[in-house]
Amino acid sequence: MLRRFFYMSVMVLGEDSHGIQATLINFQSLIFMMYLVHAKPFESKSFNLLNIHNEAYLGILTVFFIIWTDAFDMKHDEKYTMGFLPIALCLLFLFVNIIYALYSSLVPALRRCIRRCKLRANRQLIY
Repeated sequence: MLRRFFYMSVMVLGEDSHGIQATLINFQSLIFMMYLVHAKPFESKSFNLLNIHNEAYLGILTVFFIIWTDAFDMKHDEKYTMGFLPIALCLLFLFVNIIYALYSSLVPALRRCIRRCKLRANRQLIY
């Protein structure tokens, strides 16, 4: 909640200075990543790693925000071409999250299924 409030405050108060907005959002992402590394707020180690991974991607993406501000004297075509890298990073980000979701939901189900099959096989051997 505090993070969203900070984000909205930066966007509203820094309305005219886009470079400062992008820098503060990047700084916020870095602070939150440090919190995730230090506090480890989630019970699962893999979920903590996933959130650190996601925050690192967000930090990398916010660096590109700085490139698109008026602080850099780039032609429109160059900024347009530079836009494909964040899109590729977002697709990679999405792919990693989907793989994690599939892994975390399918692996326990497969383990239960294997355990049931072993129990049934053991029961058949006993009879």
